[in-house]
Amino acid sequence: MAEENVGALSKTANGELGTQFETSGDEKQPEKNTVPVEMVETHTFKVPGIVTSKQKEIATSTIEPNNDITEAIDKTDDKGTIPNKLSLLSPAEQLKESSTPIPYKEPSWGGISNDKYSLEVLKNGVIIDKIDLVKSFYVFGRLQSCDVTMEHPSLSRHHAVLQFSKIKSEKQNIGWYLYDLDSTHGTWINKNRVYANRYYRVHVGHVLKFGGSSRLYILQGPGEDQEEESDLSVTALKEQRERQTKEAEVLRHADMAAQEKKLDAIRKKEDDGGCSWGMADDAIEDEGTNAPSEEIKLENEDLYVDDPKKALKGFYEREGYEEPEYIVTDGGSGKYKCAVELPVDGPNGEPVIAEAIVSGKKKEAVLQCALEGCRILDRMNLLRASTHGK
Repeated sequence: MAEENVGALSKTANGELGTQFETSGDEKQPEKNTVPVEMVETHTFKVPGIVTSKQKEIATSTIEPNNDITEAIDKTDDKGTIPNKLSLLSPAEQLKESSTPIPYKEPSWGGISNDKYSLEVLKNGVIIDKIDLVKSFYVFGRLQSCDVTMEHPSLSRHHAVLQFSKIKSEKQNIGWYLYDLDSTHGTWINKNRVYANRYYRVHVGHVLKFGGSSRLYILQGPGEDQEEESDLSVTALKEQRERQTKEAEVLRHADMAAQEKKLDAIRKKEDDGGCSWGMADDAIEDEGTNAPSEEIKLENEDLYVDDPKKALKGFYEREGYEEPEYIVTDGGSGKYKCAVELPVDGPNGEPVIAEAIVSGKKKEAVLQCALEGCRILDRMNLLRASTHGK
């Protein structure tokens, strides 16, 4: 009888923890109704066991929460999908973004690459992001609906496209191509500005730059897609470099002419009263409260007139944009012209540019241009709202 009980105890220690103690079948069972059933079930005897280190690890691991799963749940919506960046906008902004057509049609030779490509985003010498290129083409621009959204004010709403060619022909090889969408401030490959509406081959290791943004995009991919070393002689390379320099100069003058034309159009609208600064032409002005008085204008101007450059920079930072990009050109006879594109759109979607022409130093032209930019934003009630909400 004792040996059988000992055997049951040994078996329990080697088996599962907390196994119920069992007696031999020959042992005399208690008489019926001797002990109430409730007490037998409540006081069931269980043999304690020794918890091993392995069992401690199992017990510990089962109670720790999975942070990765928790983060994934937090970042997903009710349908279990990662929310689109358009969902961060208001319904009206989403409608406006989605209704803006992309001025680009994918060519027949476009397709998805079978190799792994990516873009490394470099800023101030540090890689801050990586974009896996898993689609046929990517749109770069300032709108949130773009594949790669860049908030620098020099970026056009739809700035450029990176397109993959899956078909080899006489005109193009298999690989990535850059296509500028007639942007205002241009696109560069390896410090060479490209012409608009043309496809330029981009090899692994090439560096892309868009507008005045300081971010650089480096194409990464298979080694066989690296650009082959040139077989040209030193003289031919120098001639090629000179030709590229002349082309860049032509582009620079064309860009300046385009800027002049755009500025003249904006000035003409202002002179003719055609620029409504976001107000409808048929809007009725309330003489009591909505009419902008000269006193209000002067009162707000005191907030930025002492240091307009700092005030404009503060506006950009509060709105989540990079620093303003001032474009200074030599107007001759000791005059300098400075222009800056503001991160707002005109009533018809056209860019809003502040400019100033000063006789003196470049620094003075920049300050005067910043002051004009602050005045424009103030007239649009944007700078005042930002200042009050600080």
